[in-house]
Amino acid sequence: MTFFSSSFAATLMTAPGALDDAIVLKLAGVFLLLGIACLASVGRRRPGKAWVKDAPFLELMRHYGPGTILDYHARYGRECHPRCWSLKIPLDPRIIATVNADVVRHVLVDKFPNYEKGPQWRAAFDDLLGTGIFNADGHLWRKQRKVSSHEFSVKSMRDFMFDIFANHAREIVTLAGDSAGAVDAQELFAQYTLQSIGQIGFGVDLGALRGPEGAAVAADFGDAFNAATQLSGDRFVDPLWRLKRFLGVGSERRLADAIARVRAFSLGVVADRRSEKDADLKAKRDLLSRFMAHQDTSKEFAFTDEELHFAVINFVLAGRDTTANQLTWLLYECCRRPEVVAAIRAESDALGNRVDYEAVGKRALTETLRLYPSVPTDFKTALKDDVLPDGTGILRGERVMFATWAMGRMEEYWDDPLAFDPGRFLEDGKFLFPDACKMPAFLAGPRTCLGKDVAYLGTAVLVASLLDTFDVAYAGDADPVYDTGLTMWAAGPVPIAFTPRR
Repeated sequence: MTFFSSSFAATLMTAPGALDDAIVLKLAGVFLLLGIACLASVGRRRPGKAWVKDAPFLELMRHYGPGTILDYHARYGRECHPRCWSLKIPLDPRIIATVNADVVRHVLVDKFPNYEKGPQWRAAFDDLLGTGIFNADGHLWRKQRKVSSHEFSVKSMRDFMFDIFANHAREIVTLAGDSAGAVDAQELFAQYTLQSIGQIGFGVDLGALRGPEGAAVAADFGDAFNAATQLSGDRFVDPLWRLKRFLGVGSERRLADAIARVRAFSLGVVADRRSEKDADLKAKRDLLSRFMAHQDTSKEFAFTDEELHFAVINFVLAGRDTTANQLTWLLYECCRRPEVVAAIRAESDALGNRVDYEAVGKRALTETLRLYPSVPTDFKTALKDDVLPDGTGILRGERVMFATWAMGRMEEYWDDPLAFDPGRFLEDGKFLFPDACKMPAFLAGPRTCLGKDVAYLGTAVLVASLLDTFDVAYAGDADPVYDTGLTMWAAGPVPIAFTPRR
């Protein structure tokens, strides 16, 4: 990762007399604030009786790259007792990283009120996610969760989502069938989820799968959204991101441009929806319209345009990227394992014309999430000093990081953990989701992901459609590896050949 852009580096190497006075003042102010922040953390006594191994920052940076950083966490998770270790990013509070399910339960369930997203997370994602549920704590989080929880439980909303997924699955099947050779499955699935999740969230057809004009609109929004997500996530390991944002240079300049494009699209949709008649609005089932309908019935649920923008952008982030990731890795595993394909086809055939997303491919998708969790690491910040179950002390303001990807590879939790075995989730002939604290792919406790069923639905509909129609084969020269970032994208194309079944 490059922390200094070439233009920023050139600025810093300029002779002192040539520096702009405003830049000198900005630099002085930033370093003064950083010094004060460092002094504020000196002298605090750490609670607890145990301490954990420190992972050196420079060593972390050497491993920060596609196909390496999550393996680095897994190595520390295996080597360190009691399955916790310490990370220190310069100028940020210390991170206690863990693969310990008891620690996960302590933070997400037992001591839930003491842990929240925290200022580091909110600062990194504030420009993109703002007050949305993925980034919020306290009252704003509870308000949005209450509305979202109600809407996702309503049958008409579930039927609405199924119809959208099914319509766009048919389009994906057509695109796959029309391809002359292997196609980048990751890109294909990103189109599917952008179109589907965008329509569920905004209630507009982004046109990602049809026509050059619609595709251009979708591509611009999708590219901007991808860049904004990646660059926001990079802030976690860039100790100079605040300085670069202050100066408007390098990655922060690119992030500002990407977020401006995302906001322009989203706020435009909000403004158009505001102009619709109440009767038309209440008849719509998309998430934006449902949020707006709720605020008309109660002041408790009043949302500004800005809050509506962030609410829907958070949903798109939570659904679009994660579902595309799940589809990519599941189809890759299907290419390697004909027995998994046969099992999914049998489940689909048994349903006939009745599509029950609770049944089709659920074990295979859950196994995919174990080995390729859509959010491979997650963080929570302590509001007060605390002692973790293993005796490790954590200070107010420090963070706990769940290394979810690494937890899926721990022998103490899984038999033959590197094997892709959907049968491990079958008990007495029935599907059984594992303990969420040893596989926190959807988190656990009060913050359990509300979109869990949406993820299973969107994945099952498309996978069943594709495998009913095609045989699949991986066409890459090397196995795909994960990329860096907030979610589990592959680093580069994932070519898959779709051959019509005979």
